[in-house]
Amino acid sequence: MSLNCPKCNSENTQKLSITYQGGISNNQSEIVGLGVGRGIGGGVATATGTSITDLAQRYAPPAKKSLSLTHVGLILFVGLILSGFFSFSFLIAIAIVIGIYISNAKHNSEVFPAEFAEWDGKFLCLRCENVFTPSVQLAKSE
Repeated sequence: MSLNCPKCNSENTQKLSITYQGGISNNQSEIVGLGVGRGIGGGVATATGTSITDLAQRYAPPAKKSLSLTHVGLILFVGLILSGFFSFSFLIAIAIVIGIYISNAKHNSEVFPAEFAEWDGKFLCLRCENVFTPSVQLAKSE
């Protein structure tokens, strides 16, 4: 299998997933404070988060579709509000939520694995920024 870039023939290539992982960092900070006024007080706060570089965002893997209960609750809440103005709108909102949930679950189980596998097999040329899938070259039998 040749890992050279098919566009510029550079050997300076890297798997796309490594490019993505290299641009993600998890952060944790701890802040300690002390205050004096009518008394003495203090506190400690911890902040955690993740940062991602522009390069990692550009070459991020495909995302799964959301099955979040927040979305479900928001749609049902809007449906409940609209039900005061329109008949059956709450039932319609429930039907829409169920439809979206089924559609997203189907995408995550049927489409996403193939999309992710395709992304995971790609490489990035660090010379010309070409994204490619390496070709398998069969040896000639004589």
